[in-house]
Amino acid sequence: MAPEKTVRIGCYSAFWGDSVSAAEQLVTLEGKNLDYLVADYLAEVTMGLLARHRKSGANPKKASRAGPGGYVGDFITFVWKRLIEDIVANGTKVITNAGGLDPLALKEAIEQIAEENGIKGLVVAAVTGDDLHERAEEMNAKGELIPFNYITGNKDEVDRYPGAEKKNLSLNAYLGAIPIAEALDAGATIVVTGRVVDSALVLGPLLHEYKWNPNKDWDQMAGASLAGHIIECGCHTTGGNFTDWELSANSPHGGWANMGFPVVECKSNGDFIVTKPAETGGLVTIATVAEQLVYEVLDPGSYILPDVILDLRNVKVSQIGKDRVLVTGAKGRPPTPYLKCSGIYVEGYKITADLWIGGIDARRKALAVGDAVVKRARKNLEKFGIEDYTAVRVEALGAESSYG
Repeated sequence: MAPEKTVRIGCYSAFWGDSVSAAEQLVTLEGKNLDYLVADYLAEVTMGLLARHRKSGANPKKASRAGPGGYVGDFITFVWKRLIEDIVANGTKVITNAGGLDPLALKEAIEQIAEENGIKGLVVAAVTGDDLHERAEEMNAKGELIPFNYITGNKDEVDRYPGAEKKNLSLNAYLGAIPIAEALDAGATIVVTGRVVDSALVLGPLLHEYKWNPNKDWDQMAGASLAGHIIECGCHTTGGNFTDWELSANSPHGGWANMGFPVVECKSNGDFIVTKPAETGGLVTIATVAEQLVYEVLDPGSYILPDVILDLRNVKVSQIGKDRVLVTGAKGRPPTPYLKCSGIYVEGYKITADLWIGGIDARRKALAVGDAVVKRARKNLEKFGIEDYTAVRVEALGAESSYG
């Protein structure tokens, strides 16, 4: 009997600015054993930074970490230019949301580098449709943008998305995994997206590989989404963000200085094993995986995603070997008819300044200075007819303001 098919997926980036050596680690150490290399570059604040870059009309010839249309240029600079030959030789497919606000421009940049390196037959796909920036006012007028309170899970007090009428920078829907799977079905070897949910970068290729029915195989999609959730923060799940941090920092093979990035070995039933490349630092244990499992999950019975609602309540995490953890028991339900959106708009001004205060009673003196600065500034705001601060918070850093 032929062995059961296993799909191996590694994640080298948890955010824009993650380690520039992580992709090389996975490509080099995993080699041809890595079926997919995925990377998450986008946080909500990242969309704002890319939108500001797009709005500024930045010169595409000027050195920048963002591409001219608002994609993440680091993917080209630190990954594709450096590793293209190894990635292609290994037969590893790449899925990344580095397309940001302009996946088509990133697609063209990838193809240009491939052409310059004499690589033929590379099929690059771009997933679009998440960018609602130009439609914000129209959708708002129709009541299609429903403000939602992330903390309470309820419809917010306001009836409309306020950014549509203000200086709207960006508005992006969180798409799911089906477009990624369709791109792979059509023969793509590189898929770049804009704003998708982080777990879609893993669910997409698994939908393609196992031909799950996206309208029926809820448990399998739930398991695959959980695999994506576990590795989307990169080395967080290998001990990089870990309560028992000293076990990870002082682990064999260099500890944090040689941190291993995660790999998931995924089965057709949705179960998966979390591991990392051999001879890298960090560790994969029940505790490291479990800490990442509950990350950013409000309701463990209803983790809402575009393709499936993930139920984590019966998930089991088991150590089956050194740096090998088996995750089973994810359950899924049909998704809601809604998509989450991230809207960024300009609301007032920000200024940052440092003022150092030392000596006896430094904390009380610092708080008195802060109070005086706020009162004086308020007088000036009133004098010039400018609205008051929406909120004020004064903390004396270095005096246990955050924890004391």
